[in-house]
Amino acid sequence: MENRLDQSMWKKYSSLFKNFWVGSAFKGANKPNSMVVNESLYLLNHFSWVDTMDSVNKLVSFKGIFLTGWQRYDVILNYKYFSIYNETKL
Repeated sequence: MENRLDQSMWKKYSSLFKNFWVGSAFKGANKPNSMVVNESLYLLNHFSWVDTMDSVNKLVSFKGIFLTGWQRYDVILNYKYFSIYNETKL
């Protein structure tokens, strides 16, 4: 994450916003047939955000990290629904 979000970006946004929240995922569907979560991928993402927050803590004030979790793979693909929904409209 740190490589993608350089300090100039944080300086720019800190002039507009007083505090920051960052988002990380605790789970997600990586493939249409995923049966288990790749926990290493998500842990690396969390640690990357912690490292990023540590490296720019003198520039910006962080409120915290919120966790997200994707339930279905097809939602990630630009709303092109390839799987059958469990929900039905009456």
